[in-house]
Amino acid sequence: ANTKLIEQSKVTENQTSQIEILKAELNKQTIQLNDLKITSDELALHKSKVEELDKQLKVSRKRCEEQERSLCEMAVVVNSSKLEAESLRESHSAFNDAEWANDSENPNCFLCQCSFSVSRRRHHCRNCGLIFCHECSSRKMTLPSSAKPVRICDTCHALLLHRYSAK
Repeated sequence: ANTKLIEQSKVTENQTSQIEILKAELNKQTIQLNDLKITSDELALHKSKVEELDKQLKVSRKRCEEQERSLCEMAVVVNSSKLEAESLRESHSAFNDAEWANDSENPNCFLCQCSFSVSRRRHHCRNCGLIFCHECSSRKMTLPSSAKPVRICDTCHALLLHRYSAK
């Protein structure tokens, strides 16, 4: 009976030792579980922040694309306006830079080539500066350089009418 009691005591001692080991393991596992819960909560918080930042990024990208499209459209308009302004500058400077033709060097009408005399007078076109007879320069038009209509040649008249009608 004593041996049985000693054996029972050893078994009990062994089981108590195993219980202590299992309790320690349970405590360790509980601590790890709590740490994992905290980490899981932090991950969920970070995930929601990442999702919010992702939404903001998509909105920013869309806005950026819209602004790039607008910028490209504006560049086309600006380039078109630059070309138009340059064309206008060139055509305007062609008329502004026109030199007044010298009477003595031009004995004939620039357009119909008839010769000038006492009865056929010379007339300067106020737009291009060349010399014409009355028939080739009988038109009048208001120019940017004058407030009143002035004499211009048939060629300048047609050119200016075409330009004004194109606008």
